Amino acid sequence: MMFSTAEEEYSFDLLDTVFEAGINTFDCGHIYGGGDCERVLGRWIEDRGVRKEVVILTKGCHNNADRRRVTPFDISADLYDSLARLRTDHLDLYLLHRDDPRKAVGPIVDTLNHYIQDGRIGVIGGSNWSHDRIRMANIYAEANGLQPFGVSSPNFSLADQAEPPWAECISISGADGEEARAWYQEN
Repeated sequence: MMFSTAEEEYSFDLLDTVFEAGINTFDCGHIYGGGDCERVLGRWIEDRGVRKEVVILTKGCHNNADRRRVTPFDISADLYDSLARLRTDHLDLYLLHRDDPRKAVGPIVDTLNHYIQDGRIGVIGGSNWSHDRIRMANIYAEANGLQPFGVSSPNFSLADQAEPPWAECISISGADGEEARAWYQEN
């Protein structure tokens, strides 16, 4: 759900309604609404006193117009921004919004695990990461006694896509996604 500080009362009403209906897991992203999605959700959680009752999934390291942003520095910067906006000291699930296949997975997994050991992240994963890169990250994690990616959020649809919904979309739909779907079933 996209929230706005300009429409905070409406956003709080919407959050109250879905929470009362039993929805307690919320998916955000560092870039959603320029950070407003996280800000509003954090204010609502704090105002309602429900941090222990909700699960927060947020994403960081989305590319920008200047560069791919999947480095230890970007992970740290985005994580601390998200924690501040969400008004919490930890995130239940933290996903890297995009990947940079030119970067080695080791420093990425090491950085995420630093924050797991620090208590700031519970479970890590990737959004828009290929299954091959997740496999590589998990092999590295296993070889080094670290927590592997436990979550993946690729694009998936029951319909075959005529065009990708965004640039560099990682999809597991259709005939082209058959190998990836088989990997997910196995893993």
